[in-house]
Amino acid sequence: SAHVQAGYAHRGIDQAMTQVTWERGVLLARQLDPLAPLAGQLAYIQALEMLQQWPVPITTQRLRDAALAIERASNALWWAARFASLLSATRLQKRAAQLASALTTQTALLWRQPPEKWMMPQNAAEQAIERGQTPSHAQMLKTLAREIASLSAFTEKDRWLSLRTRGIGVITTQHLLEKGVQGPVLSASQQGAGDARSRLWSRLQGASRDLATAAEGVQASQQGQHSADWNISAGTGRSIVEGPRVPICLRLTSD
Repeated sequence: SAHVQAGYAHRGIDQAMTQVTWERGVLLARQLDPLAPLAGQLAYIQALEMLQQWPVPITTQRLRDAALAIERASNALWWAARFASLLSATRLQKRAAQLASALTTQTALLWRQPPEKWMMPQNAAEQAIERGQTPSHAQMLKTLAREIASLSAFTEKDRWLSLRTRGIGVITTQHLLEKGVQGPVLSASQQGAGDARSRLWSRLQGASRDLATAAEGVQASQQGQHSADWNISAGTGRSIVEGPRVPICLRLTSD
């Protein structure tokens, strides 16, 4: 069974942010969700951009979405590998770890600069990708997306895995909504049985969709310049970024 208790792991990051400069605040934002540093960083930067009323070029946004999608997919694959190790599901564990490692390797080849660098204000998203290799990178991401989809299909057909996970740890959609739980756990209850098997399926399906999205995003034509800076205006900026577990919602107020 599972009993949800949400919201008790407050670490005081909001208070720490009031004691540092805007630039240093990025490092704290990366700790909002330790499993999704890029999502936290982007939520922070987008809130600053809203304060500056700086419109984000479509190309920049597509590259950001691609980087976030890759982070979510990587998170889901490593989660699946860990989950499989707890079940002693050796085949699933090995395959999930192989795909996660392949994605890590491909990501390192994809970016000319790490996303945490080119996402920063005054840096150019135009320098994010090695342009000459873009088609091959996009094709590799699509291939990984198909392989993850195949792995998801395998988990649905594997009888031993089904016996170990079906009907285990069922959480209803209503209970999750009452507790404010979102992300793949909620999706597993809305689209599946809400058990351990559904949560595995939800993450793998999400990883496959994310990589397909990333493959399209990295092919965006690179135009425009990131003109936002660290001169933050007075006001309030809000941002919501889809993390691997839940959306990261951030509100910044500048006096």
